[in-house]
Amino acid sequence: MRTFDVATNRALIRPVNYTSADNYGVEYVLRIPFAKKGNVMLSGSAYINSMNGDNIEPALQSEAFHYNARMSFTYKIFKPTTLQVSGMYFSPFIGPVGQFWMKGGVDVGIRQDVFKGKAQLSANLTDMFNTREFEFRNERTEYKFIGGRKRESMVLMLSFTWRFGSSDEISKRKTQP
Repeated sequence: MRTFDVATNRALIRPVNYTSADNYGVEYVLRIPFAKKGNVMLSGSAYINSMNGDNIEPALQSEAFHYNARMSFTYKIFKPTTLQVSGMYFSPFIGPVGQFWMKGGVDVGIRQDVFKGKAQLSANLTDMFNTREFEFRNERTEYKFIGGRKRESMVLMLSFTWRFGSSDEISKRKTQP
């Protein structure tokens, strides 16, 4: 909850509990095979968010529709090489104290099996277009507050993974209960 003291021109932010907050909606996951070498995975949710903060202020209530979507595309370029691209989108969130925007992003990764499948080399780039950020807006009669936050989200990670044991032992462990 944000309150503003006009005399000192200062804002105070403090956590408060509302009378109630309810979400009603649906979630989906859809996997689509692609060209025998890959697949597309789509998932997301759509819901109605209802908040009642009348224990704090009578007008502190909202009801809004929100949704988010994720997509992941995985494709075996060659037998030991896999490419994955994933992305996400979040709709604006409207609540009783303001509006919030989380901007989505796209990640990309490639994995190469080496040493006859005993090891893997991988490279992953998060937030490839450097778009992930958070913005918010809170307006009352006595003030207007607009802000945002941007973390360092574009990160390249390189990794090497070695599997101990034989591939037959690993397969047996995966199939045993």
